[in-house]
Amino acid sequence: MTKKITIYDPPAGWKYGFPKQYLPKEGETFRETLLRDGYPEKDLGLAEKYSRFWEEEDCMTCPLCNKPYEECEHNFEDITEYLQEAKALLFEAVNKYPVETDPKLWTVRVRALLEKYDNPI
Repeated sequence: MTKKITIYDPPAGWKYGFPKQYLPKEGETFRETLLRDGYPEKDLGLAEKYSRFWEEEDCMTCPLCNKPYEECEHNFEDITEYLQEAKALLFEAVNKYPVETDPKLWTVRVRALLEKYDNPI
């Protein structure tokens, strides 16, 4: 059985990285959760009235084999190493090709740099 997770999205949440999984800490109010998740204090009243909530299937997959973690044969060290290498490569791409250049060209160059991570195994 697939686990369900609750997602929430306050008004203009896209500006602050929403929608996000709703994970309030024990004893935490909705306002406190919003603040912890990066929503601005000035808009909390609006968010308390108009935030949207929904459930989704939790479909976390391994970045190496794209299987659900329960079915994956990779260990935590393999995945961590892969993610660290991908992060380093992305930082290299951003430093090598500043975003101020033509966005289309930047996208093509960064994609070319990241292509080796499409099929890492």
